[in-house]
Amino acid sequence: MENFKNLEVWFVTGAQLLYGGDAVVKVDAHSTEMV
Repeated sequence: MENFKNLEVWFVTGAQLLYGGDAVVKVDAHSTEMV
């Protein structure tokens, strides 16, 4: 099995105002939880 200690994982999140301000706030909160 390959050694994964030298690898990075990136989470890219985002939202559009098209879905409304509430969606943007939820995405921000969920992103903070993941990190």
